[in-house]
Amino acid sequence: MSEETAVVEEVEEKPVYGNADANQLSDSDYSENQYDEFMSLYEESISGIQEGQVVVGSVVTITANDVMVDIGFKSEGAVPLKEFTDPESIEVGQEIDVFLESIEDQEGQVVLSKPTSCACGTRSRTPTIPAIRSRGV
Repeated sequence: MSEETAVVEEVEEKPVYGNADANQLSDSDYSENQYDEFMSLYEESISGIQEGQVVVGSVVTITANDVMVDIGFKSEGAVPLKEFTDPESIEVGQEIDVFLESIEDQEGQVVLSKPTSCACGTRSRTPTIPAIRSRGV
């Protein structure tokens, strides 16, 4: 008679998404130094630009309803086309002034609008990273 040996394979347990406990959620994949370095880099990238300011952005796309504007954040912001007095004059690559309403909405998108005379009366105009690069700074 031949002797059968049981082959035991180690099966890697796959994570079950949505069933994590509080301890698992609080565990970080990064060391404290790595996290601090990342936060420092992030803060440098948006320093000087705050909600409630008029900033310079670059038009990246024009749709039937919106003008997508890059102000140097992780995502572009949409300005409704109807906010422009002469929408036909807007061109991709053009630098325009936009009002930064919110750095991020619930979808993670920058919230922008076209500044009006009452919206930018006391606010400073801050050049953004794309605007600074285009000037060769």
